[in-house]
Amino acid sequence: MFCDVVIPRTPLNELTYTFDPEKLGEIFPGDCLSVPLRGRHHLGVVFQVHKNPPAASPLMVQPVTGIAARGVFNQEMLKLLRWVAAYYVTHLGEVLGLAFPRGIRQYLLRHPSSVSPQPPALSPQPSALSGFKVWVFCQNGVIRERTVTDFIEKALARGSVLFLLPEPLIPKWRQLLSGRFGERLVDFYTARGRANREAWFSLAQGRQRLVLGVRAAVFSPVKDLSGVVMINEDWKGYKEKRQPRYNARDVAIHRARLTDCPVLLCERTLTLETYHKIKLGEFHLIGNLPKRSFRENFFVVDMRPHRNELLSPRLLTELRRTLEKGGVALCYINRKGLSRYVLCQDCGEVLKCPTCRLPGIITGDGTLECRYCGSKTPAPDRCPECSGLNFIYRSPGVKMVVKKLLESGLKAVERKEELTKGAVLVGTRGLLSGPLPENIRLFGVINLDTEFTLPDFRTRERAFRLLEDICHRAELSNARVVIQTYRPDERLIECLRNGAIGQFLESELADREEANLPPFCRLVLLEFSGANPKPVSEHSAKVAAWLSKIDGVEVLGPLAKLEKKAVTRLLVKMPLDLLLGEVIDLAQLKKTGLKIRVDVDPLAVV
Repeated sequence: MFCDVVIPRTPLNELTYTFDPEKLGEIFPGDCLSVPLRGRHHLGVVFQVHKNPPAASPLMVQPVTGIAARGVFNQEMLKLLRWVAAYYVTHLGEVLGLAFPRGIRQYLLRHPSSVSPQPPALSPQPSALSGFKVWVFCQNGVIRERTVTDFIEKALARGSVLFLLPEPLIPKWRQLLSGRFGERLVDFYTARGRANREAWFSLAQGRQRLVLGVRAAVFSPVKDLSGVVMINEDWKGYKEKRQPRYNARDVAIHRARLTDCPVLLCERTLTLETYHKIKLGEFHLIGNLPKRSFRENFFVVDMRPHRNELLSPRLLTELRRTLEKGGVALCYINRKGLSRYVLCQDCGEVLKCPTCRLPGIITGDGTLECRYCGSKTPAPDRCPECSGLNFIYRSPGVKMVVKKLLESGLKAVERKEELTKGAVLVGTRGLLSGPLPENIRLFGVINLDTEFTLPDFRTRERAFRLLEDICHRAELSNARVVIQTYRPDERLIECLRNGAIGQFLESELADREEANLPPFCRLVLLEFSGANPKPVSEHSAKVAAWLSKIDGVEVLGPLAKLEKKAVTRLLVKMPLDLLLGEVIDLAQLKKTGLKIRVDVDPLAVV
């Protein structure tokens, strides 16, 4: 007999080994074996058992050394790992490493029966939660907590539950869930080391059934998966930064589809992708879109009369008034904006690429360059929208804001630990993650326009969600919001002020569809790097030529990465029904001496 085995954390797919059932006993898919590879013994997982030897070199097939554990993974989990490898264009060995924690080998070899293939069975109970379906719930606070805990309770009656959430929210939810579900709850996230391995064994044995985790928990070996809960699906921490660059949201939904169980997505504001799936009937909204208008304590400052001023008189007045009353103020600024963007001070328009209509940057020779499609055009002398001549070429950061506040006689700090009464806290998005001071009475958005200057098609959506988050926090704290912008008539500001979330999402969908951008296509980012620019550019051009011949595929680039000549990027637009791995082999992408980074559904391109 023969079995196809995958060894975790290797750039390999299935390797075929032989075994004698009379000596070792029967072997099944999902069993963990000890197998030889390159003179050493490794643990691997069986993906398939068959009677046929491999066509290539059948006489060189090596025998299985032994069985380390039985029933480590079920059929649904093996199918999930195959799907991840195919979707994210990577090797099965690299994907299996996500589901197989380090340090497992020694434990399994010492305790060969530590994983039981037959967890305690649950008596089936009728429930409206049976069957695959993605439910979306747009509320916050006590209502959301009750909805989540009720969903978990019903799902636990049928099996196990995966609960994925942003790391800053773990303490709050752990306290809530442990009080209701007790010993059934287990933490599972990569930062916990040895405790994570113990949790893995507990889940593999079926002793605990409610998994609380961040990203890696989506691969935890739970038995009888009966429900998936995800909080804030747009949190960037769900996206893995290393290969394979998977998104835990998409993997969790596909795992639920394979196991035929429901998913509950809890959002305060819908992402555009989720809203589109609701419109198509693929996802199902619980209730209606929330109607939250922010007309009270919401002020927009037109910065066009205050050219070259970082802080408007209105914002300074509000800051002084807040501090005099003993309150705390928070000033947000996005310092991730590129320093070479160009903003018209007369109308607030950002110079855009004439081809794809996304913000461009100004290079040293005065060229307007698009970091999406790679087009280069001479930078205009006048604004294309209003013919104005007043441009801003800089992007102020946190330290500049602190300096200006100090010059204005106000106390300003950059860290929450340094915050005291009568001070202004200045920072970026990191300030908005986690708890804020109870006595916060003012939120100031220093330069909203920098949110629109990044060459990213998600810029406007992210700006809307940012402002919605700030306004929501201000509403809870009975605080005021002051937004400085050169574009006071911006559509997203009006939609936010009036609570017209659906109107904003519809307008953004129309723009995305016209430009053929997600969710109407699939994006894949290919990045090639090496020691010398020439082989990098030549190979990336060859790959671009291969892909351009495929019907429905559009290739943008090759484009050299900013300030890194030996790094070249391709951005591939593909139809939704086509996967990159179906049209090009991983071996074609690779070249000796070069590194390749494949990012399917990238969150950022530049």
